[in-house]
Amino acid sequence: MFDFNYQYQINTANSLQMGVIYEYAHIYGSTKNGNIEHDVDTVQWTHNKYKNPLHGLRLSLQHTWKSDHQELTTGYQLRNDNQKGSFDYYASQNGSSNQQLVPEFTGKLTATNRVHAIFTQYNQQFSAIQLSLGLRYEYYQRDLHLLHTDQKYPYAIHQLYPTFNLMHDLGSGWSWKLAASRRVQRNNNFELNPIPEREHSETLEQGDPELLPEFTVNIETGLIKKLKTGSIFFNGYYQHTKNPIQRVNSVYADTILRRVFTNADYASRYGAEIGGEGRLISWLKVNGGLNVYHYNISGKVLNYQDSRTNQDWVYSINAGIQADFLKNWSTGLQINYLSEKPTVQGMDSRFIVPNFNLSKAFWKGALTVQLQWQFIELGDWGVNEQRITTYSSDFYTTTNYIYEKNIVLLNLSFNMHKLNKLFKLPKSEFGEKEF
Repeated sequence: MFDFNYQYQINTANSLQMGVIYEYAHIYGSTKNGNIEHDVDTVQWTHNKYKNPLHGLRLSLQHTWKSDHQELTTGYQLRNDNQKGSFDYYASQNGSSNQQLVPEFTGKLTATNRVHAIFTQYNQQFSAIQLSLGLRYEYYQRDLHLLHTDQKYPYAIHQLYPTFNLMHDLGSGWSWKLAASRRVQRNNNFELNPIPEREHSETLEQGDPELLPEFTVNIETGLIKKLKTGSIFFNGYYQHTKNPIQRVNSVYADTILRRVFTNADYASRYGAEIGGEGRLISWLKVNGGLNVYHYNISGKVLNYQDSRTNQDWVYSINAGIQADFLKNWSTGLQINYLSEKPTVQGMDSRFIVPNFNLSKAFWKGALTVQLQWQFIELGDWGVNEQRITTYSSDFYTTTNYIYEKNIVLLNLSFNMHKLNKLFKLPKSEFGEKEF
């Protein structure tokens, strides 16, 4: 990965910023399965392997004008990524050394995504009001080409994404905010790939090359209260999403489910959240929050004739504690919990994630060593796992997805000029979403 940023100060009021990110990700993998009957007899050997390298580029150029209480930013951004994938599936009923290529589950494709964006944002500071107005124009072009069948799936769209933020100081530590925005969640190439994948004998998984992006409108308002050692907040919000992306099932064969990405018609939610943070004593900081909302999703699923609607109340809880108990030492524990949530074809179970960290600073803060213990599982808590259930008139399936638990990480952070300049590794812009 290459990440370059440059800023040129024209004068006291005007500046130019330029940025370039180039990323290459060598994405590849394979899965070998032996399907066993009666615990002793292997009736099928399979080998599913793929190579799908990614090249990504992001260019940005923006101009910023500042005065005493105003700021105007305008700019242009280009995002381009390209993948050329090869997906092979081998199977045999006569030993693992006699596997033959299965054309039905084999193929090659190229996928290109390109976004041209022009944006502007205006910020104004009044005596008791902060105002921010923004507008982003995007031209999004996507080209998917199946090389083994010469099928092409082009897609292009022009869209506008406005933003509005208002913060009003009410006095006595109280503030009122109002915000509205429209945003997009574009599809990644994994969701678009229609080449069937047989990593597991009970499923056939594939993407939809004609999948549409998600478009979301969000409106929220709330109150914030500053305290002597922290703050509390309360928000109410409404959100509407067009083309929400769902992963749904249908029957492929008598014992095999076809699992595919698709768009529902719409999803909406309205709810409220309350939370806060603060220091109970000088060395002990706590935070917490509760989010409760009503979720509704509706749409037709695959080739089923009837439109499906599912709705329910959902809540999430987060809580944490951070202690600076000794000089240059700190430790913290954070827990996040999400309740059961409806989908267009069923239900996703609750999801819980606890994390712990321990840090020690050296050389007056120039070096920090941090130990992280992620997805803490000390018993049968069901940490970092989720049961996904789907059903229709001709099937019912439930699968408990168990992800990694008890991950221990050791991080070293170098602060060359105390707190002003910190060395950071560049973050993946493209490949992390496809892996």
